[in-house]
Amino acid sequence: MRCPRRLRDRWRHGCGAIASPTAAADTCCQPPPLPYAARSNPTPRDPLHTRQKSDADLAQHVHIPSRARNTSPGLTRNRVMNQALWVAKTGLDAQQTRMSVISNNLANTNTTGFKRDRAAFEDLLYQQVRAPGGSTSAQTQLPTGLQLGTGVRVVSTFKGFDQGSQQQTGRALDVMVNGRGFFEVQMPDGTSAYTRDGTFQINAQGQLVTNSGYPLQPGIQVPEGAQSLTIGNDGTISVTLAGQAAAQEIGALTLTDFINPSGLQSKGENLFVETTASGPAQNGTPGLNGLGNTVQGALEGSNVNTVEELVSMIETQRAYEMNAKAISTTDAMLGYLNNNV
Repeated sequence: MRCPRRLRDRWRHGCGAIASPTAAADTCCQPPPLPYAARSNPTPRDPLHTRQKSDADLAQHVHIPSRARNTSPGLTRNRVMNQALWVAKTGLDAQQTRMSVISNNLANTNTTGFKRDRAAFEDLLYQQVRAPGGSTSAQTQLPTGLQLGTGVRVVSTFKGFDQGSQQQTGRALDVMVNGRGFFEVQMPDGTSAYTRDGTFQINAQGQLVTNSGYPLQPGIQVPEGAQSLTIGNDGTISVTLAGQAAAQEIGALTLTDFINPSGLQSKGENLFVETTASGPAQNGTPGLNGLGNTVQGALEGSNVNTVEELVSMIETQRAYEMNAKAISTTDAMLGYLNNNV
């Protein structure tokens, strides 16, 4: 019996082997072998067969000295790589917050009495792989240990209350605080707020108020028909009325100080409010007990140093770029492991 599968006097088995014309028909016409998936009791293939091998898997095939093997918990390559991504992510968040603080400082360069903000950073909890001083044998201890940091965060922002520059205006109702202290104003809800902005106005009732209309405390009432208004270094306010040669004292400005001015809460409108961190308000006379004096016809400018803020902006930008580079580099390393290990 001749095989029907003949191609130029040669035969091909279902398995792909070439048979000669003299081969038996029952040999060359055997059915092709079953596909892999149709075999009886096939060995299942792990869909994650290409996953990364752990250090323990590699140690079964590659001789690694016992001291060189990584036996520390939580230090597999995957976990270290993922941790590196999150550490860099915290760096991005921190630098972005710092950039927001710098931007706010620059935006308020010309704001009267503005105090610049600073961002304070702190490192996050550490992963204690091997504690310093741990025993390595009965007679020896680790001199340093192994601690892995988990990133950084912004712990606080605070105001720097160093004195701003003096700006002469020549306006009688402009008052600058030269030194420590705040002007106290009354809010619509009856609470007190505090400001370094001494740009005052006179409202329709003759009260001395801020640009937002909040009256000074204690209240100052300017009489109708006042020809001139004088404010002394001790806060004393005097006016000259029409038809009178001598000046008449109508009140005095007081200043308020706090043990911790950085603990005040910024409220907007150049105002601060008292908190438990700032301590209670302490009122006093300008020029006494460590308080600054009042200067008429001048205002305190912002204490923002533009050049310093621009330098800080460049530093922040570079730090942000480095953290972004750490993320891209870690991602490339993970890609290499996934494709080659």
